[in-house]
Amino acid sequence: MFSLLSLSQSDAVTLGVFMGLIIVAEFCYIIYLFYSDYRERQAKLEEAESVEEYDLVSTGGIPENAPQYILNVKDLKQWFPVNRSFFGKPKSFLRAVDGVSFDLERGKTIGIVGESGCGKTTLGRTILRLYDITEGSAVYTDEKGNEYELAKLKRKQLQPLRTQLQLVFQDPYSSLPPRMTVGAIISEAVRVHKIVPKSKVHNYVLNVMKHCGLQPHYYDRYPHEFSGGQRQRICIARALAVKPKLVICDEPVSALDVSIQAQVINLLKKLQRQMGISYMFISHDLSVVKYISDTIAVMYLGNIVEMGSTADICTNASHPYTQALFSAVPVPNPHRKAKPEVLQGELPSPANPPKGCKFHTRCKHCMDCCTETEPQMRELTPGHYVACHLFDEQPSEEAVEQGNDVTSVDENEQEQKD
Repeated sequence: MFSLLSLSQSDAVTLGVFMGLIIVAEFCYIIYLFYSDYRERQAKLEEAESVEEYDLVSTGGIPENAPQYILNVKDLKQWFPVNRSFFGKPKSFLRAVDGVSFDLERGKTIGIVGESGCGKTTLGRTILRLYDITEGSAVYTDEKGNEYELAKLKRKQLQPLRTQLQLVFQDPYSSLPPRMTVGAIISEAVRVHKIVPKSKVHNYVLNVMKHCGLQPHYYDRYPHEFSGGQRQRICIARALAVKPKLVICDEPVSALDVSIQAQVINLLKKLQRQMGISYMFISHDLSVVKYISDTIAVMYLGNIVEMGSTADICTNASHPYTQALFSAVPVPNPHRKAKPEVLQGELPSPANPPKGCKFHTRCKHCMDCCTETEPQMRELTPGHYVACHLFDEQPSEEAVEQGNDVTSVDENEQEQKD
């Protein structure tokens, strides 16, 4: 058995020194633990103070004296040249957006619906000036009442407005740069537009990620490490990091599962309530548009054929095309079968649209006037507009007879006075 008494003097000194070093190391380790805990608490305190000072939601909301409408679009057109002459002059055009008009209230959502190829995405990108506007006007009004005609602004003049106008792209897989981390993707626009001081960018981005349902440890990870729903949250965080007032959502949930769609839609609605954001929500899913939108506009071949409040469009669809769209919505009832209305014919080419009403080639109510005259928007009920010849104001025979009777009575009264 080993005994300390059997050690020599030199071995005892060596052992004593070794034990002393162990005691000193343990003491230093305990001091290091206390110091690390102190630094961690200080870092959390500084981060909390920074988050409170530069919070994404703290500066949100709509001022009381802000104008009612944030966006006014009138007769907007986006024509792309298809054929050119020998000298480069356009000979024919593809009419992707052909005279669209609507107004968007501040803090509200307008849903743009229609089948593929009707011009929904082109409309959103044209409003943001990703495409130069061919004709018409798109007026953006900020909270102070300053109006900006987007069609007439140059690129340098558009630069300050980029923080107020943002876009969420449709495909979350191709819209994120694969060689940048999540933190770099979200903070890029924050640094360029100087949303917060450089020393506060990291904490501010963490705060944005928190509001968008992203964990802090995602900051240094890359897009390929995430699912589709998480990628779409990153896209939303990137758009909201610059504190925009108008966000155009280009089918942001079309590539996601139904459960993930609900999470993203609820996230958008929550941030709208907290920050007072206005949405232009583009989608072909009527059930999603019905849930998130305050106003719905139905597009067909570059034109809006019907527009109104969500309740009016969903319960009293008037245009034949809108009725066909709603008939194809799946019914969540196993005992009830949906009866979709099958449209005859094919979607005409926007490069060579039919004369008159563009929908007359597929409409079962087609009349002679539909093939010659383009229908104009008419107000059926307050705020509910439709462009269809079925609702043209034509006086009935009874009204004409009553009008003749009133005229004859007025003439007799005039004769008696004379």
